[in-house]
Amino acid sequence: MAETEDAAFTGLSSASEAVARDAALVAASTADSLSIDTSFAPRRAAEGKNQDGKPAKGSSAPAANASLSVAILDTPVAVPALEKRVFDSWEEFHAYLQAYSRSTFQIYSVRSATPSARRNELMARKRPSETQLLIPPQFAHYVKTLACTHGGKPRRRGTGLRPNHHHRAIQCPAQLNACVKRDGSVWQVHVTNQHAWHNHEVSEELYRSYPVVRNALDDDVLATVNILRKAEANRKKILEYIIENTSQSPKMKDVHNLLSKMKREEQEKGVV
Repeated sequence: MAETEDAAFTGLSSASEAVARDAALVAASTADSLSIDTSFAPRRAAEGKNQDGKPAKGSSAPAANASLSVAILDTPVAVPALEKRVFDSWEEFHAYLQAYSRSTFQIYSVRSATPSARRNELMARKRPSETQLLIPPQFAHYVKTLACTHGGKPRRRGTGLRPNHHHRAIQCPAQLNACVKRDGSVWQVHVTNQHAWHNHEVSEELYRSYPVVRNALDDDVLATVNILRKAEANRKKILEYIIENTSQSPKMKDVHNLLSKMKREEQEKGVV
């Protein structure tokens, strides 16, 4: 039944290119099978290779700063595939993905998401009497694509006067696709595709260098930091407190950004 619904929805591509693109990803997989891609296609432009495919001398693609310096590798780095692929909600899916990412030292982010309302609108237009084909409201999105933090192409900004500025995006192919499907009378989130390899190093050391990981602090730690901020404790003392009381390894600039954020939020709330 799920295959019939997806096929009908795909036929509405002229009404929405974005939805059709995501539907094509879903149609490529069945509800009871997971596609795991571990092949490796060379990406010459991202890898700094010449037209003949040979690596250019000294070619590498560091990330946005020195602590995230990531070079593109000629040999792909495979990662474990997801062991679970069907979830009762998007919240359950994201919680599982977070645990999976933490244990395998990967960072994923949502690159595109198709709202269920858009899919339902097109479906209702095609089959107005078949309301059972509409995705329940508890599923805010129909399809999501999640990619590695190093995915995508580098974007040029400004006039190009900063030749030594590095980009995090190096076209890493690691990616996940998930969509909402109905199995009988039950709607669930299904992982339909996984590219289980990266074109760069994957390690605990690199993982812990990402700002999103360095700055992941518990609520009680954040509360204490805020108390120290209000007491006008210096940043060095606050940094020492975080390092001594957590497993994180923030930098001084992270403390500066955190304190600035706390002050800004305080001002927005009108707290003196």
